[in-house]
Order: sequence, then structure tokens, then C-alpha cells
Amino acid sequence: MLTVPNQSNSVILYNAAGQPIGIRGSDGNEYLIQTTANSQNYTGTLPGAAVIFNGLWANRPSAALVPAGTMAFFTDIGPAGTMMRTASDSAWHPIGGRALLYNGGADFAMAATSVEQTAYTYTLPAGLWFPNGILLVSYGVEKTVAATDTLTHALKIGGTAIPPSNTMATTTLTGGFQRPIRRVSSTSVQQIGAAANLSAGIAPYGGNGGSISQTRPALTTVTDLDANSNAIILTGKMGTGGADVGNFSGFTIELIG
Repeated sequence: MLTVPNQSNSVILYNAAGQPIGIRGSDGNEYLIQTTANSQNYTGTLPGAAVIFNGLWANRPSAALVPAGTMAFFTDIGPAGTMMRTASDSAWHPIGGRALLYNGGADFAMAATSVEQTAYTYTLPAGLWFPNGILLVSYGVEKTVAATDTLTHALKIGGTAIPPSNTMATTTLTGGFQRPIRRVSSTSVQQIGAAANLSAGIAPYGGNGGSISQTRPALTTVTDLDANSNAIILTGKMGTGGADVGNFSGFTIELIG
């Protein structure tokens, strides 16, 4: 059974035919009766439970308390909101198995300094990263002035770098990176086999600029993913901070599973 906050101050919602289709709670979220009649963007009978939720992630119904197949639209997940559904593991999953969580937009141009610089930051909401789910982090990086310096870029969660480390040599000018990170437990994550530098060829458990590492990346300990939000950060650091500077582009984070 779905509980609507403070029902005495709620508003009944109707479709174009004048049929009641749900309630807008005093919390501002919409609790819609799941029927074919109110599924304006769908055809046929919607699967799962009796309610579709439309609102903020923090106000979501517990996935453990609704049947598998219940669908909901979360207005604050991803650049334009995300449709999700419950599965047999009592968690919310993106419909189709994949959702864009963050798009960094404009390029980030590094300053000419050897101090570590933060290029992008995304705050992952508590409870969004489900067990065994994958965060796929993608970005491009280049050195824009001369081939005279190294560039180390690090992907961090909660301030801790996720192995492996990646340092572009002085002669490496550009690279495209994809890093799939698996949730191992509520307090640990791990990069799985992936290319470090796509422009240099696929390298299992890739290390520096596409070179092959023989060691699987270590687990990274994180603040409880179910109970706390975690900042995911991309940083860059030039070796000496001279004329050679770095530039990041195309930074995105996707949730898969």
C-alpha cells in the first residue's frame, strides 16, 4: 500500500476525460494510479504494481515495499529526469538497463600549475547505485600547448582515487577514457576490465595511457552508498605546470544494470 503524505491537503488529479488518475501530495509529488487510461505515453497494460510515482528521488517509495515492475519517474535523476522500475532485487533500476546521470557539458581547461585541479563533480544520491550495478564514466583529455609535460588524471569517489592511476606521458597528447566501476558492496567499489585510453587500444585493467596492467585494480572503500550521498570527482594534475596544460571534455556518468 502506498502512503500519500498528509492526504487531507492533497489534490486529486484527473485526465482529459475527467477520470481520477491519482493524487498530488502535500509534498509536491504525484502518486498516479497505474492503469492504461492514465498511461498517456504508453500503450497496452503497464506491468507491475498499482502506482506510478512522479517526484524527487528522496521521496521515492521503497523498492522493497512495492511489487517488481513498479515504474516511477524521478525528476532529479539525470539531466532531464529518469524513468525507473523495481526488479526482483528490491531496487530501482533504469528502464532499458541504462540511464545518463550526469553530463559535464562544457570543456574544462586546466590552469598552468602543478597543483591538482578539479574538473567535474557529480553528487551521487544515497541509494541510487544498486548492488552489482555499473557506473560507466567516460571522458576525453588532451594536452593543448606542447609535448613537454605529463598529465595525471584521477577519478575519485568521496575523495578517494579509484585505481588504476592514469598518467599521460609527455609524448601522449590525447586520449579517450571509459571506466566501468562496479558496486561490490555498500561500502566498496572496483573498476572492472576496461580500456584506460581508447585511442591507444583496449587494455584490460588499463593503466597509464593504454598500457596493460597485469593486476586487477584494488577495491576502493567508500562511505555507505545506501545511506549517504557520495561525490564523484574527476581531477587533473600537470607534472611541472609549465607551458603544457590539459583540457578535459565529454565527461559523462551512466548507470547500467
